[in-house]
Amino acid sequence: MEGRGVFKGVLKGLTKILAILLVLYLIYISGIFDTKDAYRSFPAINSRVAVWVAAELHLLFAAFVLAVPIFAVISEYIGYRNKEEQYDKLAREMTGLLVAAFTITALLGASLFLLVLALYPSFFQYMKGIFSFTIPFYVVFILGEVVCVYLYRYTWDMLKDNKRLHLLIGVGLNVFGTGLLITANAWGQFMLTPGGVNEAGQLVSGWAAVNNPTWIPMIIHRIIANVAFSGFVVGAYAAYKFF
Repeated sequence: MEGRGVFKGVLKGLTKILAILLVLYLIYISGIFDTKDAYRSFPAINSRVAVWVAAELHLLFAAFVLAVPIFAVISEYIGYRNKEEQYDKLAREMTGLLVAAFTITALLGASLFLLVLALYPSFFQYMKGIFSFTIPFYVVFILGEVVCVYLYRYTWDMLKDNKRLHLLIGVGLNVFGTGLLITANAWGQFMLTPGGVNEAGQLVSGWAAVNNPTWIPMIIHRIIANVAFSGFVVGAYAAYKFF
């Protein structure tokens, strides 16, 4: 029965993400947003404001779902190593926050994708031409993270006597999450410090486009910033539970 519940949990998570990815793909190939215009206006507010709001909300939740697993795995490891159950309970409770946050993050990311596609179609097509080869990696990282987050969450009792395997799943969750961050950073930093293109903006080297001048520094910055931000959120949640 316990194994069946784990399978249902993982299948539910995969179904959600695959449904979101399928809808986005169908919207993209439908050509509904195809236009000769460089950009479109957004009702009531500036297009840049609309994209900024979606991007900011997505980044806040993304920081949370990327950094909380770091806290959870470290806390679980301390509990396992020192035989202190309170650390294991803390890790489990933090992981419980991830499931809902992950779904919200995915929906906000989908909203950002649709806004950029609809409001800045020329820019979207240009970026797709530069980074299309990174999309399969991004999808693999997303699916890997979904599987790991649900396995990590729902196998806690099943693997209570095999903590090393459970910790290994948690490490996998962090690896896939970091892969997402690294891939997306290449896109964002290319906009600031483009590389791998000639003076006409045409792609010369895909790797140089990814490994642009600020790619590595931003990876380091975001990992530390995500940990700091999520640490504050987890600390606030812990204080609330204490009171």
